[in-house]
Amino acid sequence: MPKKKNKTRKKGKGKGKKEGKQEITADIESDAEKAKANAALWEARLNVTEASRAEYREATRRLAQVNEELTSQRHRAEKDMADIIAFLKLKEAEKEQKVRSRSEIAGLVILGSMSKSG
Repeated sequence: MPKKKNKTRKKGKGKGKKEGKQEITADIESDAEKAKANAALWEARLNVTEASRAEYREATRRLAQVNEELTSQRHRAEKDMADIIAFLKLKEAEKEQKVRSRSEIAGLVILGSMSKSG
């Protein structure tokens, strides 16, 4: 037995369908435009992030280089300071030796003059 058709049909024969299709295509186009804009936004964010990352990498490289130079300078300064202290101690020892020898000579001269006068 064949099914009966529903007698409640819309009048206007499809005018509503055409408008509905236009709205759907407009929504699809709007969604596509939103997706394109969103993709462009994320691409811009990615580019900014990549540029920032490159800048940080370069800054880190420069800081590491400066740190290495400062460490090298500090080691040289410590070595120079140790050399200077050793040099000054040597000079001080030489001066003390001169003072002792002159004191001994002066003491001998004084003893010699005392023995002559006495």
